[in-house]
Amino acid sequence: MKLEDPLVPKAMPAGSALSYALLFTPEEDRDAVGAVLAFRGEIAEAIRRPKDTAVVKVRLAWWQEETLRLVMGQPNHPVSKALLPAVRRHSIPVEAMRDVVEAAAAELEGQAFENVAALRDHGRRGAGAVQELVARILAGEPEAFTDDEAEYARRLGGALRMTDAIREVRQDAALDRCFLPRDLMAGASVTAADLRAGSVSPGLSDVLQALHSAALDELNGAVALLERPVARRQRTGLVLAALCARLLKRLARERFSVAHQRIELKPATKLWGSPARRGHGGAPRPP
Repeated sequence: MKLEDPLVPKAMPAGSALSYALLFTPEEDRDAVGAVLAFRGEIAEAIRRPKDTAVVKVRLAWWQEETLRLVMGQPNHPVSKALLPAVRRHSIPVEAMRDVVEAAAAELEGQAFENVAALRDHGRRGAGAVQELVARILAGEPEAFTDDEAEYARRLGGALRMTDAIREVRQDAALDRCFLPRDLMAGASVTAADLRAGSVSPGLSDVLQALHSAALDELNGAVALLERPVARRQRTGLVLAALCARLLKRLARERFSVAHQRIELKPATKLWGSPARRGHGGAPRPP
């Protein structure tokens, strides 16, 4: 799926972290990686602002069936058709694609996470599955894909999802969702009702700080799994890791003031901060 494909902007808006990651993906893999990210975009868009939950459930069920049609070589959706060559060449497992859909379905239902580990594992399952699909493509032949790359990809997804949980507090509350760990909220006397009302409890910063530390640990652990020869080929995910590290730093610098705003990285920071732009072929080391 090429950068100019009309489906790309919906999945990866210009200036987004995903758009930069795709930009720095090796040219020979860009179509396949773009198709994976477009698949992720279709699922994410379905649950972003659902007007009718029942309709969204039907749509997600259709995508579960579509993943089976895809591995059988009979996809219907344009994104699935774009993904088909990669599925055949890299032996992409249907389980990873189904993980993406099932994680989205859990969020649609407003799944609560009792602790950091539960949220982390949810991120590894959903966002981590997307990163695994990308990592499999970048590894080349199926037999070249290593266990460390699989673990790195899943942990990167965990870090990305925890970071989003911090940044999207206001947006999630507007949709009557709360993905912050329940034990941290209870310990800091923060309630979902407070978040929906836009009330900033003094304890919210403590909750977000704890989740920030967990996200950074997960990110560092993911990157540390890749030795330099393997890291050189996993550029797409490592660009996302570097940008995630910078976003975590920005969130902390802004004292986690996410209850009334969405904190973003400036485009120049994304471009010049990426390891690919600096010509660094190894793994970025998040601060």
